[in-house]
Amino acid sequence: MRPRRPRSRFCLPLGVQQCLLLVFLICLGTSALQAQSAAAQADTSLLKIWSPKRIYTYEAKFTDERGEPITTEQFTISPTGKIWERDPQQTLAKFKLNFSAEDSARLAPFPAHDIQRAWYRDYPEGVIENEDRVWMHPLRSNQYLYTELAPFPEIKKPIEEGRSWKSALFIYEAFGSFEGTVQCSYVILGREERSYDFGPLKCWEVIASGTHTQKGVNKATYYFHEDYGFTEMNYRFFNGYQLAIKLLKLEET
Repeated sequence: MRPRRPRSRFCLPLGVQQCLLLVFLICLGTSALQAQSAAAQADTSLLKIWSPKRIYTYEAKFTDERGEPITTEQFTISPTGKIWERDPQQTLAKFKLNFSAEDSARLAPFPAHDIQRAWYRDYPEGVIENEDRVWMHPLRSNQYLYTELAPFPEIKKPIEEGRSWKSALFIYEAFGSFEGTVQCSYVILGREERSYDFGPLKCWEVIASGTHTQKGVNKATYYFHEDYGFTEMNYRFFNGYQLAIKLLKLEET
């Protein structure tokens, strides 16, 4: 009997093995990130307040520390129902402002955060609506930059009297002298009947306070209705300026 030849073994060079292992790990990590991204993406089937069939029209009254008017204008928020490319957990809403040329010429040269910018008439923002909360970026362009220093409009679910929560906002250098951190606290006080042009609504009142690392305390009071969303957003800023935002109408398309 002839002796059996030992089987030859094919071995890859060490460098090739390391490259293949690296490719495998990259593919594995990419798959995990894709799965995580899909899980974190906003569920558009839950949209009611931020339904793309809605258009909100608000009036914004901005006053100085003496209560004297600075500006009054109307603006609209039009949800799109599309995922916001900057954050897949948010959906996109379009803000459209209606400021006058006189107001722009008078105020634009003196921005609150010390960065000169042209005023915007249309710009996108992110909003959130899910099983846990309803949240939005505030009106925060042009003369309304101060709202960046206050707690953003938010209400937690289930909505209950006395419920409270805390959060933090991180403001980046793009906001100039507003750069810093805001420590926020919220409390749902209860229901209160509020009057609007389209009739009375019994809304949830949320009071919020934010302490900025440099600019001090900025306060907000929000009114929220389960069918109409945020009906009022009222602010008092560190310098005594105030902003009162009120829903004028809600259109269903």
